[in-house]
Formats: sequence, structure tokens, C-alpha cells
Amino acid sequence: MDRTNSHLAVFIFIIIIVGSFAYALYAYNNAKGEIMITSPLENIVVYMDGQMMGKTPIKITSIPLGFRAFRFEKEGFESEELLIDFKPNSKFRREVYLSDLTLATSNIHTSSNRYVIPAQMQGEMVYSVDLEGRVDAIQLDRVKVWSYLLNELVLRPVIQTQEFLIVGTFQGSVYAFNRYSGKILWQRKLGIDVTPLVIKDKNLWLLANRSTIYRYTLEGELLKKEEFEEEILAESFVFLDNSPAFFTVDGTFWHQRGDQWYSLKLSINGGAKQGIITDDFLYLLSSRGVFYAFSHTGKEIYSIRNGFQKPINILLKDYLYISSGKKIYILEPESGSILNSKEVSERIVLLDYCRNKLWVGGEQGFLYLFDETGKFITARDMGSLVVGVTSIPGSSSMIITTENSLVYLERIND
Repeated sequence: MDRTNSHLAVFIFIIIIVGSFAYALYAYNNAKGEIMITSPLENIVVYMDGQMMGKTPIKITSIPLGFRAFRFEKEGFESEELLIDFKPNSKFRREVYLSDLTLATSNIHTSSNRYVIPAQMQGEMVYSVDLEGRVDAIQLDRVKVWSYLLNELVLRPVIQTQEFLIVGTFQGSVYAFNRYSGKILWQRKLGIDVTPLVIKDKNLWLLANRSTIYRYTLEGELLKKEEFEEEILAESFVFLDNSPAFFTVDGTFWHQRGDQWYSLKLSINGGAKQGIITDDFLYLLSSRGVFYAFSHTGKEIYSIRNGFQKPINILLKDYLYISSGKKIYILEPESGSILNSKEVSERIVLLDYCRNKLWVGGEQGFLYLFDETGKFITARDMGSLVVGVTSIPGSSSMIITTENSLVYLERIND
């Protein structure tokens, strides 16, 4: 009896083990994966393991476990491939960006691998400056014309004329180069953090110490030096009614008329972070993420408390653009109405406007292209953070400054 019970117990145990294994095998074979594929582009054809599954947006279910190869195609765009390992009950969501931006032959040869400043164009020459202060002048056929190492930190864009190239350094120097030969025509030491502002009427305007404005002739003669108590927002410096105007970080609007400076303190929530001055409006983005529009008399036209997170940039063309986190907001400038908003897959670090298109750079190295109303056009992985976009006149090509290279790029569909 005991032996019979023992055999029965063993038999039941075996049945349980086999049943459990069979159930686990059944569950494994039936625990298939799924994926949702979307794209800002319409009707991208999706293939899985070589079989066409449909067009975006598409949800694919009952996907066998293991590695599956996906391919995405659209006429006029470069195809993309993706390999995904599906485990039991895996659920994925992927947004696909296809590119009609293609690398044109090879990168521009430079001496650097660390850029924070967009390359500049003048005629057939490309000018780049790296963090070490190496200035390179390169022809469009990729032949280097000259190079000069300043051994000073350069954080601000250069400015140029037909003859001059002006470079300011964080150590407080300003250099005037002959842009053809690379010869230094003159240099001055002004303090710290020199920003070349603008060249107008054969005068050079510079900001030093973040609060002192210098005016020089292009030959290096000092014409005027003016000091202000508050830090000046260099990017806001413009000429209004043929006279200089700018914002300071406390939200004060300064405008020169004749030889006299006039100030207007604007009421903002927190210090000023960025500003745009036009003939009709004064636009300010505060350090607390509130966007304001004022009249030139200081009257608030509107303000937008939209919870902007880490505002990166504001840009004014026919529309007003604000980048915040992963989002771009397109606004009607006069009313502040938000006309559209777009979100990309990474935090935005670049907002630029070129050839009637909006160029957006992400911190992971993607470059996104939108039309002026916010409609997505294309995107490309540039491999490293994008710093700037420069158009090559008379060509479909662009020069893209990334964190570690200068790259020729052209649009397939141009």
C-alpha cells in the first residue's frame, strides 16, 4: 500500500512537472510582442523581417519572440533599419524620422574637434573658431587658406566685413584679422568676455565685462566707451531708428538718441533672460519662464505664463518661436496666440531659421527641419550636438556645425 501510494505520488509529481512545463511552453509561445510605430511623416512603409506590414501609423501585434528586423521606407527619403529583441509580452513604441538631408561627400577639414560656435560664411570662405581659439579659414572646396591659434577661450560668434574678421575672447581680447590672409591687423585688451556686437557705418561695437560698450573704427581707433550698472544681454543689441538699443538683465530697455541714453524699466517676473527688439514691440523672456510683449512706452501688451521649462531660445521671423524642453511653440507675434506646438524626442538646444525653414537641434545630436508653421519636414542624426546652421548661397547645401565637426549637408528634395 505504501509502495503503491509512493508510485502514485511520483506519477502525480511527474504529471505536474510535465503539465507546468507544457503550460509554460504554451504561455511562452503565445506571449507574443507588439509595437506601435508612428512618424511625423505620413505613409512610411513598414517592413518586418522583409515582409511589408503596412504604413505609419501602425500597430503590429502577435509578433514572434526574438530579434525582429524592421525597415522603414518612403520615396525621396533615406530608408532606416531597426533591430528589436521581443521578449514575452514586450510592448514597444517607436517614432520614426526619415531623412532627406544627406551628407555631401565629406566633412570640412579643420584642426579642431570641439566647437561651440556656428561656422560663418563670407563669399567662398568658411570661418570656424573652436574652444581653444583656433581660427580656421577654409574655402568651399575644402582647402584650408589659413589658421591662427589664439590660445584664448572663444565663446561668442565672430563678425565680419568684406575685409575684416573680428574675434572676441573670454580673456578680454579683441582681434581684427584680414579675412583673406589671416594677418592680425590690430588687437586690444578690454577686460573679460569680449563680444563683438555689430559693424555699422564702418564702426565696430563691442561688449566687454558684460556691462561696458566700446565703439571702435575698423582700423582700431577707440571712439567711445560707455559703462552700465547692469549686465547687458548681448544678443538683444540692435539698431533702432539708426541708434543702438538693448536690454539689461534687470529688464531695463536702453535706447540711445543722439549722444543721450534713455532707459525704461519694464515690469517682469524675475530677471530678463533673453530679449528681442523690433520697431513695434519689446519681447522679453524672464528667468522664470514668463514671456512678455511690451510697447516702446513700457505698456504690457500680453504675457504668457505657459510653464516654459528651461527656455533655450526665442526667435522672431514671420512667427515667434520659443523652444522649451522638448517643445517648440509657434506664436502670433502681435497677440501672443499659440498657433501650434511641436514636440521632438530630445531636449532642444538649437533654434535657427534658414531658407524659410526652422532648424531645430536636439541634445542627442538629431537635427529636425520644420516649415515656418511647424509642419515637420525631415530629420537626421548628426552624431553629436548641433551648434549652428549656415546656408551656402546659390546652393542646396548647408554647413552644419556640430560639437566636433563641420559637415556639408544637402536636401534630396530641394
